[in-house]
Amino acid sequence: MKKHAFVDIKERFLRALQNWNLRLLSVGVCQDLENLMSKFWWQNSKTNKGIHWCRWRELCIPKAQGGLGFKDLEFFNLALLAKQGWKILMQPNCLFVRVMKSKYFPRGDFMSARLGSYPSFTWRSILGARHVLEEGLGWRVGNGEDISIWNDAWIPGPGHGRVQCQAVDIRFTKVADLIDKEATTWKQDVICSLFGEEQSRCILAIPLVSCRPSDVLIWRGDNTGCYTDKVGYKRIITAESPRVHNDDSTTFFTKLWAFKIPSKIRILIWKLVHNFLPTKANLNMRQLMVSPACPMCQGDVETGMEVVGSEDNREPIWKNWLVKEFNMQNTKTCKVKAIVYWALWFNRNKIHHEGVRGQVATYWHS
Repeated sequence: MKKHAFVDIKERFLRALQNWNLRLLSVGVCQDLENLMSKFWWQNSKTNKGIHWCRWRELCIPKAQGGLGFKDLEFFNLALLAKQGWKILMQPNCLFVRVMKSKYFPRGDFMSARLGSYPSFTWRSILGARHVLEEGLGWRVGNGEDISIWNDAWIPGPGHGRVQCQAVDIRFTKVADLIDKEATTWKQDVICSLFGEEQSRCILAIPLVSCRPSDVLIWRGDNTGCYTDKVGYKRIITAESPRVHNDDSTTFFTKLWAFKIPSKIRILIWKLVHNFLPTKANLNMRQLMVSPACPMCQGDVETGMEVVGSEDNREPIWKNWLVKEFNMQNTKTCKVKAIVYWALWFNRNKIHHEGVRGQVATYWHS
């Protein structure tokens, strides 16, 4: 029923975008749409926009890195346009590709094409997303005749796939120069003299086929070698997201979102870790003049960990404590604690708004 309730919104949105195919959405349009989504997420009611505890882009950070995994429309639009660039590379006989090539790069290739004179909005948009492909394109070695040793990404494994050496030997330009064509094997002596031990081992491990097929352009960001808007977006958002969490935090967030408990409880724990709960201390920091006293014990300043019973209210201390506590416990114990924390927050709100103390709060603070 929830899905059917949004069908009309989805259809209207798709109809509006049908006339915008192959075009780059302006930053202003993306920001307006994201502002609407942000207001929907944070608002408490139709008349109250709520407090935006963080920027929208922080909500778009992947869940394992501490965000909520919402779509950044600007980045997603780039990922979709990069898919059209991938189509130009992979389907040269397509009518759309042939038209683009004849007009904008008749004697070259897409990756080296320039904007040109009087470019269409479509071409300008696709070219604006080309850098997404540039960062992830690589080669699968066949005969090596199309691959530049020094400029292209062709070495498998982690990293950017390009050779790392201090001096370029101009006697060797193509990967084919490193292959013994008669024996269909790598020229081991040449490779070991040009590259370091680690890269030489990676190159020598690349399999060669006796029929010497053509080299194949691939997308290095996926095991299939094919570019999709999903893997393209993941690469963009990961590169643009600040790395602010350590391995313990990554483990914690991965574990949290895997819990089979109501979403409202997982969201509350997420807010607790980020200190996004509307506690008295946080409201005062936002210049909302309220009494800082905890409504549950009428004592110290109310913080997130005061609500769940921690004695140390210093933010870095209790955040690390909460993360490590969840990482050290088994899944069942963590789920129980998460539910208890939600119940404590629920009872805190009952006390604050209605003056009613629930059983969980009575037990915890007794």
